[in-house]
Amino acid sequence: MKSIKYLFIIASVSLLFNSCTKQVAGPTGKQGPQGPQGASSNFYVMIDSVSTAQWQTSISSYYCTFNPVNYLTQPNTSAVEVYLSQTYSPTNGGFAAWFDLPVSNLLTTGDNFNFSYTTYNLTIWYTNTSPPLNPYIYFKIVIITNP
Repeated sequence: MKSIKYLFIIASVSLLFNSCTKQVAGPTGKQGPQGPQGASSNFYVMIDSVSTAQWQTSISSYYCTFNPVNYLTQPNTSAVEVYLSQTYSPTNGGFAAWFDLPVSNLLTTGDNFNFSYTTYNLTIWYTNTSPPLNPYIYFKIVIITNP
């Protein structure tokens, strides 16, 4: 009885492997036509600093405005990202820890950095009871424009 089971298994396996055929690729066809040119975007980066004295007072927050931001020409179709660093230094090769805005609880508990922008203008907002006391805070502004 065992030999019939083994014989059946061996026959099934050999039948399974012998019935499979390997597909071989046919000849290569000719090259298709060139596709249309896609839209190209432009990528711009600006790094600037803000000292403690440069923060302006608003009702419940502080702000600083970068003007002009040359490549911020179409704010409705551009992607804008802003990053903050307390450790950036142009003299150390630009090595720094950057934080994506909006960010909270960075300098002190309960504070908040955010940004807004219009054509050629970008404003950084800082919500806290006093302006940032760091001598300089660096902001990296990244703009991706659409054609």
